[in-house]
Amino acid sequence: MKALLAGWLACLAVGFGRELPVFIEDNHASAFAAIARTVDLDEPHLLVMVDAHSDASAVDGSNRLREGLRRVSTEAERRLRVDGWRRDGTLQAYNWIEPLMPAPVAKVWWLGGRDGELAEVKRQLDERPGADTRGGGKLGGRYELITEGDLARPAGLPVIATIDLDAFAGMEPQACERRFDAIWSAVLGMKDLRLVTFAISRPWLKDDAEAERLLMLALTRSLAVANARVHFQPFGIEGPDRSERAKEFYGNREVPPRFDPSASTVAMRRFLVGNRGRIEVEDPRWAALLDHWSTEDGEWRIVAENLQPETDGITRAAVEALPVLRVQSSAGSAFRRVEWSALVPELACYNVLPDLPAGKMFASAAPPYVRELARSVAVTEDGALPPRLWQSFLPAGWGRIKLVARVELADGTMAATPPFEVRATTGLGFHAGLSEQFGLPYVFGAGFLRQQGETGPETGVGNDCANFLVYAWRRAGDPLPWCNPAQLRRYLEVIRTGCKPGDAVPFAADMVGRGLVVHLGSHVAAVWEDRPPLGVLTGEDLVAHHLGGFPEVVRLDKLLEKRTGFDLLVRPEFHETGRLGVAGDVNLAAVERGVVLEAAKVFGGKPWIANLEGAVGQPKGARKYEFTWPPERLDWLREAGCVAVSVANNHAADGDAAATRGALRERGIGFTGGGRLEEAARPWQGSGFAVIAVNFIVPGPPEATVETDGSHTLPAHASEVRDAIAVARAAGLAPVVFAHWGREFTAEVSAEQTEWARRFVDWGASAVVGSHPHVAQRADFYRGRPIVYSLGDFIWKTPRNTAPPVWLVVDARGGVKLSGLR
Repeated sequence: MKALLAGWLACLAVGFGRELPVFIEDNHASAFAAIARTVDLDEPHLLVMVDAHSDASAVDGSNRLREGLRRVSTEAERRLRVDGWRRDGTLQAYNWIEPLMPAPVAKVWWLGGRDGELAEVKRQLDERPGADTRGGGKLGGRYELITEGDLARPAGLPVIATIDLDAFAGMEPQACERRFDAIWSAVLGMKDLRLVTFAISRPWLKDDAEAERLLMLALTRSLAVANARVHFQPFGIEGPDRSERAKEFYGNREVPPRFDPSASTVAMRRFLVGNRGRIEVEDPRWAALLDHWSTEDGEWRIVAENLQPETDGITRAAVEALPVLRVQSSAGSAFRRVEWSALVPELACYNVLPDLPAGKMFASAAPPYVRELARSVAVTEDGALPPRLWQSFLPAGWGRIKLVARVELADGTMAATPPFEVRATTGLGFHAGLSEQFGLPYVFGAGFLRQQGETGPETGVGNDCANFLVYAWRRAGDPLPWCNPAQLRRYLEVIRTGCKPGDAVPFAADMVGRGLVVHLGSHVAAVWEDRPPLGVLTGEDLVAHHLGGFPEVVRLDKLLEKRTGFDLLVRPEFHETGRLGVAGDVNLAAVERGVVLEAAKVFGGKPWIANLEGAVGQPKGARKYEFTWPPERLDWLREAGCVAVSVANNHAADGDAAATRGALRERGIGFTGGGRLEEAARPWQGSGFAVIAVNFIVPGPPEATVETDGSHTLPAHASEVRDAIAVARAAGLAPVVFAHWGREFTAEVSAEQTEWARRFVDWGASAVVGSHPHVAQRADFYRGRPIVYSLGDFIWKTPRNTAPPVWLVVDARGGVKLSGLR
């Protein structure tokens, strides 16, 4: 039984339960392509078709198409084959459904047709040659005409919804929007919705303005689903249009119109530019078009004064120091006013695993997809939103808020920003990680969420009870995996089992900060505040938990109402098995021995590493900073306890790089990041760590090759970095990437730094540290892994400011934490 359950959950993990694929393309033949690349072709589905047309016409070689979909060696081959059928005209917007019957399309619910048309569709399908050889008998009876109310009926099958925007053609805009939203809400509420496609169908629409308005509806409503993944093909697949509608245009010596993105209005262009990170477009022409629009129209966004988004793209601030938010344009455009709105979950509870029986206990019949609705916050004229205007939207005075802004420009046109997420925290570490999640909905099965490369609650979609706690530990630098309450026990230490309501259970003073857990079997909570008597858990203590709604803080005795008992557990202490000091830039060109030894006292005689900014060689002269020195000065580093250095930086070849490496070897100082490629990519190992050094800065040393000396450089050596991380992890070492990157003399972290930091963690790095900016940059945690973007200067010619180093500490469980930050 356990094996069967494990297999079922594994199927859920790779199948339904994470994100809704949405495809928006030129015409309904693209729905065929989306189905072919998304669903199991042999699993029966219900196709909900919102369309003014049946799309059930005959297609030549229907059985050949069915076989062609299945007889491929790769998904890429299938996609190429389908695109070929569209380009040569085999697949048309009016004939794409029947080749997909009876699987994956077992039934069709048609919303938008008429009874007379349905009878003709059934007749044609029943007379289709060869269709009854597929094992499903005649196909006509599989079509059914429905109304909007029928969408609430149990489908009994997984659902594919395909919406042709011509179903809304000719409608007055407000009435159109009401009908669209009613259908969209009903579709999202269907229990097992697997896929949504939209067809623009420009030939059936009045003009470009109507097409753009309907397309904007499809895009905005799709993007408002927090766990949707929106694919857009703005250029369409070129091919002959043989539809009756096209023939009308040909008869008038006209070309059937198509949606032309290059002819979009300024409002549409600004919308697409602002949401470029949320809309997936595979066509290589798209990025260039967006860049052109961004230059021409400007790009509006929300920023926080004196704060940057962190590695996950979220801006965080303590509740005591909430920032002023501002709209900002890349073109510096003048504006009249700004309308600010908060995007809030439509419901407090969702269920992304509706077939799992336990979900009915906690989430009942909650829908699987989290839709966000706009709520007005304020209208300002100066482009600034002070905290007093938006903090009231935080659910407990702290937590998460997602904001958008509509900007009325001086010329009367409107621009919109992409969503901006800010989280207000209270407390430190684990406590702060709990606090920032207030305002997120309850999502049963949150550990299975997948969204734009993120997993679980780090998608920002929502959370469940156990992962509410796991997320907080990960934000504090403890990389636990997503899990359920039963699985969570294996990562905790028991204080007492079988506790009863009213019991007074003693605990150590540091346990609340580590994560003190009240375990109720199928539910867990964390102690939020230890009230007197301190050090004893009583019913008056406050606990934070997330169940069936938004997170809340309640008294323990209230949580225990109608419960017979609980266990008290805690996250175990960090058991140090290795410690390594990491410092920033070291330049020995213009310092004395005493400076080096004095600086190294901070390490207390324990091993440390740094970035060696320069090389052995003769001074160049006439330079603001020298980057060469006699080899004897490396003796100072050995004397000071330096065990290794990174030589992957832009000044490593200012002198004799090979002589530098030789001098380091002679003194027993390790190095990483330079030499021929095999040597340059080889990590330095020590104290339980494997340090992999890479240089990003151009100009710099030449890239290392198999035959020539150089620097371990990105992006050229990305595969070597990834392999080195994997080898180190397999050997039981904690991989640390030491990156020379960023912009000099700024505390602002660049987009390149955050992009690569995420990539390193994705590849398995236990920590990421950086150098080059010569000033300290922020520290952060991403997926439970510590990142220090720049350690600044450690040893440099005065009067340069120096920055403190950090300790990397590894424990027996393989986790790495930071300490020693200022």
